[in-house]
Amino acid sequence: MELMDQITQWLKTIVATISPYLKQGWNIFNDYTYLRATLLIFISFFIAKFISQHVPLLITKLAQKFKFERGEKLAKLTRPLIFQLVFLSSIGLIAHFSELNDTQHFIVVATVKSFLIIFILLFIYKLIDLMLEHLAYKETGANETRVIQPATLPLFKNITLLLLILVAIHQVFGAWNIDMTALLASAGIVGLAIGMASKDTLSDVIAGILILTDAPYRVGDVIQIGAQAGTITSIGIRSTRILTKDNIGITVPNGKMGASEVINESTAEDTSLRIKLSIQAAYGVDPKTIREIMLGAAKETASVLQDKKMAVLLSDFQPYQTTFTLLCWIPEPDLKSNTLATLREKIYLHFLKDDIPLSLPEKREANGIQQIEITAIPELLQSIAIKQLPEITQSIAIKEMPDRNGTLSIKEIPDIFGRGQPRNLRTPATSSHQKSEQKPAAQRSNNDKS
Repeated sequence: MELMDQITQWLKTIVATISPYLKQGWNIFNDYTYLRATLLIFISFFIAKFISQHVPLLITKLAQKFKFERGEKLAKLTRPLIFQLVFLSSIGLIAHFSELNDTQHFIVVATVKSFLIIFILLFIYKLIDLMLEHLAYKETGANETRVIQPATLPLFKNITLLLLILVAIHQVFGAWNIDMTALLASAGIVGLAIGMASKDTLSDVIAGILILTDAPYRVGDVIQIGAQAGTITSIGIRSTRILTKDNIGITVPNGKMGASEVINESTAEDTSLRIKLSIQAAYGVDPKTIREIMLGAAKETASVLQDKKMAVLLSDFQPYQTTFTLLCWIPEPDLKSNTLATLREKIYLHFLKDDIPLSLPEKREANGIQQIEITAIPELLQSIAIKQLPEITQSIAIKEMPDRNGTLSIKEIPDIFGRGQPRNLRTPATSSHQKSEQKPAAQRSNNDKS
């Protein structure tokens, strides 16, 4: 504070000393208005040049004091802005005190305001650009995330530039007293119509901005979305491109990517991946034998990491099968399919070599009773559904489709009843039909045989 007071007192002394001489010099040019204005412009130029050279030095020292890494760049940005502000403001003051008519005064002031608006907004854009680069490339810890990703930096720069251009147009038009109300209303209606017509595209664009900002995956990551899996080749504003293992390119809209569950197999710094392989063997096989075979196959496979833990777990057992799961690691997610195929082949060959039975389908012993379930017998169209017939009996195939006179054609008569020809059976009356529906299945079969 003492230093500032001394500087202020020094400036007051200088002004008080030179004021009489300035007044005398000013009065000399009373009859030469334009010459006086030109002289003042030259003086303003040198004053602006002097100030723009020394203020950035002060900014640099402050940045070094507060350990701001980009202090020199900030000082470099402020140098032209300070010169432009001081010089253009001086021209505005000169025009205000000069003997100009209203039209000339308005043109000069509006022009000065327009240039000031443009230079200030240009400085703001460069300042925001500097801050975005600082946020995008600053060093972060292991558990910290960047607010701005390097991949999204051009996007934010373009959005900032577009907004500042719109603000500049509005302010410049206002400096020239041009009413922007009608133009803004028209632009709002046009923007609403465009938004309604391209809502799906806008949804993809917004999802793309969020994906680029949040960075759930990056170019080169191996991901799985739904039934599709592959490596990300590019991330755009509207879509994400994936290259599958079959060398097929897939373009997925970012709206779908943002709304779906994405499995990223490359998020960790260590690119290794643990894989699982389940094998079914017959019930009663010694788990020790299966464990030795599966671990031996893993140790014989080149793409399996031998320095990481391997394990074989008995994950499930049923009356006719047991399930064993092999857990091992591979160096990269791209090797998953080939490694699993190699392991299956090796284990299968070991099973054949050691005569280890695989899991067998469950068998059901048939009883001596023929079970027939009648699900529906309409009055006109009789339909009999036989769901299960044990192996001990012959199956009966009824093709249904009664003809117009209400008869049911039996297309096949099993050998257990003897060979025969198709017969036509009259449809019983309603009361008889209800009674026959209540009879046991075995009795109705005997009636048909007779």
